[in-house]
Amino acid sequence: MTTRKVDDLRLSLPLLSVTSSTAPNPLRAALFSTPPQPANRRAIWTDRTLDHLGNTPVTSADTGKRFPPTYFRKEARMAASSTVPNAPATARLDAIEPRSCSCGQTRRAFVDVEPGTASVHLLDVDAAISHYHRRATEIYVVLEGEGQVELDGVTHEAGPLSAFLIPPGTRHRAIGELRALVVAIPAADDEDEYFDA
Repeated sequence: MTTRKVDDLRLSLPLLSVTSSTAPNPLRAALFSTPPQPANRRAIWTDRTLDHLGNTPVTSADTGKRFPPTYFRKEARMAASSTVPNAPATARLDAIEPRSCSCGQTRRAFVDVEPGTASVHLLDVDAAISHYHRRATEIYVVLEGEGQVELDGVTHEAGPLSAFLIPPGTRHRAIGELRALVVAIPAADDEDEYFDA
């Protein structure tokens, strides 16, 4: 065994023999390779660097850089789960036919735009019923009127340009004569509306 001094810390390491074989020595690579350096938040992997499972990295055909085998699978998952709409969309909220909802009357835009990233609603509050969503986060921005917004039983004053972030699971309702712009992320879905018995 040889002893090597590293930053005043003595480590006992077995002697690593250098062979004429072209096969990489995983122990040598793990101990003596330089750690990956970030470049635009992506790690650059060298020939001698192994991922955390001991797999050898793969080379990107377009850049020649080496990445761990899981890198491209992660990129593929991100692309597959991408929530970017296929094309831009526009709407005139005042031209959309109003429909009844648990909060009053709403004019919903972008509900049917694939892949359901978000929707925007023009809401006229009328006898709102407390409800919650399991998936959607909502943002209320009051445009007109005075009233309150109730979040998990706590009442907050609401007036023009008041904004409320409502995460999933938060029981909420608007009270008073309010007109609000509501953004739902992901897009509003009537099946994601729940009421306490």
